[in-house]
Amino acid sequence: MCNKVVTAITGGAGGFGEAAAIELGKKGTVLLGDFDEVALEKQKARLESLSIDVNTMYLDVRDKVICKEFAEYAASIGDVKHVINIAGVGPHTSYIEDQPVSSPELTFQTNSIGTIYITDSFYEVIAEDGVMINFGSLAGHYIPVDEKIAGVFDSCYEDSFLQKLVGMVSGQGKSELEQSQMSYLLCKAFVIHYTKRNAKRFAANKKSRILTVSPGAHWTRHIWDLPDVSKERTMGAQIESRWGKTVEMGEILSFLCSEKAGFITGVDILVDGGALANVKVKQID
Repeated sequence: MCNKVVTAITGGAGGFGEAAAIELGKKGTVLLGDFDEVALEKQKARLESLSIDVNTMYLDVRDKVICKEFAEYAASIGDVKHVINIAGVGPHTSYIEDQPVSSPELTFQTNSIGTIYITDSFYEVIAEDGVMINFGSLAGHYIPVDEKIAGVFDSCYEDSFLQKLVGMVSGQGKSELEQSQMSYLLCKAFVIHYTKRNAKRFAANKKSRILTVSPGAHWTRHIWDLPDVSKERTMGAQIESRWGKTVEMGEILSFLCSEKAGFITGVDILVDGGALANVKVKQID
């Protein structure tokens, strides 16, 4: 008898988590992990109303042991074919002058080190022909990863890694707002860089693929919690004059996890409504 096909989703209580579960839940069972247990149970109820087989588990991606337990639980359910790592904090937990801010330590611990913990944990259990997708961000494309930054990123298994990351954004008279913004750009650049570094070992040792997807301004909590002035600024940077839809992301993730995308690995898929092109390239009127 064939084992169940399992899709493990971190950050499963959010909009992207729901969209991923709706699409990939058609292929088997879903395991959702999230820090917010109340929201997680509400998400489970919504998905079960759509006849999706759902399991849940508390998950704090900053905790290496819990990440390992989450991966092992996924493997106990069936064959872990899809891992969608969405968990992370946005660039805001509060606001300064209508600009979102978050502490560099929290940002790096969750988005950078959390990605390491989840990737390493699922490397151990992912099934043959499996696919792991880490969530980057449009923000990660705004910092060129030069030799110096790559050197810091490549020291990610050293005990001093978090200290190095925080050191890159602190000091030199930087304001709290500047530190918050820079830490978010750097952490997402790291996710993209680190995921690319994993492509060979996933292919050679696990016969699996790994890549990143980088959303732009999709209509999720990260956007709807912004002050109106920040929403207007964000919308103005795009070519598409609308917010991205989570359902679109779910369909993209489903395709990337399918056999039709079997030659796609070690890359970042940017889903940003043309924002990066608008910023980086002079557009033809």
